[in-house]
Amino acid sequence: MSFLEIFTIVASSAIIYIFIMGMFSIYNGRMTRREISGLIVSESEKTREILREHGEILNRVISVLDKISAKL
Repeated sequence: MSFLEIFTIVASSAIIYIFIMGMFSIYNGRMTRREISGLIVSESEKTREILREHGEILNRVISVLDKISAKL
């Protein structure tokens, strides 16, 4: 085999490898962004629910403190 034949085989193998890795990296990046976006949305909803629950508890505490201060 001549140098040119070996170089052609190596170059074509490298191009195929780069193409496959490039396609998988694009797919992986898109799926990662999709998963992270889903996590951000779900965590935002959970945080809102926690804040709502704590707001209700705080409102009950405030009403009890208002009743106590009214008796004084």
